[in-house]
Amino acid sequence: MDIPTEEAMALRSAIKLIQIMKNKITVLAALILTIVLYNCAGYQDYGGTSILIKLNEETAIKLEADTSKGYSWIVSNISDRDIAKYTGKEYIPGENGKNLPMQVIKIKGLKKGKAIISLNYVKKDDLLVKKSRTFNLTVY
Repeated sequence: MDIPTEEAMALRSAIKLIQIMKNKITVLAALILTIVLYNCAGYQDYGGTSILIKLNEETAIKLEADTSKGYSWIVSNISDRDIAKYTGKEYIPGENGKNLPMQVIKIKGLKKGKAIISLNYVKKDDLLVKKSRTFNLTVY
């Protein structure tokens, strides 16, 4: 009768645990890839739009935004914060199916020069971007 030693039993248990973990990692990787590919399908990227504003003046960027579903435009980046700064946001409700709700992003020119402003359309508590807009701002 062959009785396994403690080392042999420990080795078999370790091998079985490694196989289980390998299977779980494979399933997790497949799930993450599926989620990423699904969410990327709705991603829209718009080309840069040029905006000119005078020094110390504010501009309003108006964008459609379905805030009732939790979406909102956020300023993800201003390439040179010495030239421009984000000053606030307003919501304009839609009119009974005639107009979509709008969001107004306010940017102020602080110093003469150029900056790139990037906005992302995201759902609250979601890390994935649904839309992205880029604006080339010139302050004169």
